[in-house]
Amino acid sequence: YVDANGHRLDRDHYLAFLTDGPVRWNAQTLEDVQVFGNAPVSVLVANVFDDVVYDGMPAKWGLVTTQTYVHEYGSWLYLAGHTALSAS
Repeated sequence: YVDANGHRLDRDHYLAFLTDGPVRWNAQTLEDVQVFGNAPVSVLVANVFDDVVYDGMPAKWGLVTTQTYVHEYGSWLYLAGHTALSAS
């Protein structure tokens, strides 16, 4: 995963960021969701709206995301993704 600041995070670092990092999510909404492809690989593109607490301060972020999934063993598995600040 590559976050909006360009940091590359493997699975363990991403999970540590979610549980021990400076951000706490109050809510996350995806809009204008589009899915391209079909099994075994599909790509999701969406606008993301986060309502968070960052380093103790409330914040609202608008981002765009691209997420790639593979269908294996009867489940969709997250393969890779990227989030960037939204231009709008």
